[in-house]
Amino acid sequence: MQTHAAQVRPATNDDIAWIQARLVEFRGEHVRNDPDRFDIEADPVEAYAQWLPKLIAGEGGVVLVVEREGARVGYLLAEIYEECPRTWSARHAYLHDIFLDAAARGSGAGTLLLEALKSWARQRDIWQVRATTGIWNEPSRAFFLKRAFRPACVELLCQLDE
Repeated sequence: MQTHAAQVRPATNDDIAWIQARLVEFRGEHVRNDPDRFDIEADPVEAYAQWLPKLIAGEGGVVLVVEREGARVGYLLAEIYEECPRTWSARHAYLHDIFLDAAARGSGAGTLLLEALKSWARQRDIWQVRATTGIWNEPSRAFFLKRAFRPACVELLCQLDE
């Protein structure tokens, strides 16, 4: 998929370190805005080191990279969630991460990633893409709402005293 010199491609193992570096920034934004929800003891970068090669190999998900003029400017990571009767949840592609470098935001690169994910899902007979955003992340919600997403659920959190 190509437009305005941007191109989406499947990630390779050569992209893992680059994605992990963006993950540090991406996670940091989440932790700063809601530490009770997003600050965990486990190291997500290490977890991604184990998880990304599996998704890149096509095991239950997809990792996509968007490049502009030959340089990586963003990535998307999604996983297939099978139907779950306990949660009344249809089979869907769950969008874990969509991240763009600051200079690429508003350029159409995020839309290219999202459209590539939708195409990937359709090819696998998946008819829903789901995503969550932090309540504080209005730009993210606006991005999704402009691209045919709708609010479906609200996650509530009650922090318990230790």
